[in-house]
Amino acid sequence: MRLRCTSELSVRHQKPCETTKHSLRHEKFINEGNVELLLDCLFPGFPFAFNKRVPGSPLRRFKADFRNDDRKLIVEFDGDSHFRSAAVLFRDQRKDADYGSLGYTIVRIPYFIQPSVLTIERWFQVKTSYRQRFPHGFIHPKACLPAEYCWLGIQKFESVLRRFPEIQKEIVDSLKKRVEEVGEVDVVLPEPLQYLLND
Repeated sequence: MRLRCTSELSVRHQKPCETTKHSLRHEKFINEGNVELLLDCLFPGFPFAFNKRVPGSPLRRFKADFRNDDRKLIVEFDGDSHFRSAAVLFRDQRKDADYGSLGYTIVRIPYFIQPSVLTIERWFQVKTSYRQRFPHGFIHPKACLPAEYCWLGIQKFESVLRRFPEIQKEIVDSLKKRVEEVGEVDVVLPEPLQYLLND
């Protein structure tokens, strides 16, 4: 099935300090608000429950970002806390195992990877003519950089790069640019990831 998504995700720019869900919907880069718009575009007629408990899950305190029971699909937006906090990463592992045991497919969208023809097909197995709105990588000036990741977050970051080898160079180039801007590699990348700058 090939879908044609031409909806614009960027209507206007908000002030950088505004981080409400409503204001995030109007940014070009991927965020929780724009994931909702993306899912509406990709799966018309299949509404997603937002931030609700998953039926049948014993994890009573946890909620899925986006869930559609007809497609047995859960989509989680992984903001920077999903790379900085070991507690959040362990929680994510528990959620993935539990929701997977209930028959759901879990898609995790990292904050530094943008929707594109390639990434949408990799995440959702959907062919689309979707027009990418923002570059992959750490472009936004307020983007959390890998230097702030915990050890598990570093491993997760490397796993994401391995899953998307076609865009790894674009992500690494964005980090090289940030190193040039701040003038210090340790502010951008932790020592275990600095090998990426040599590729």
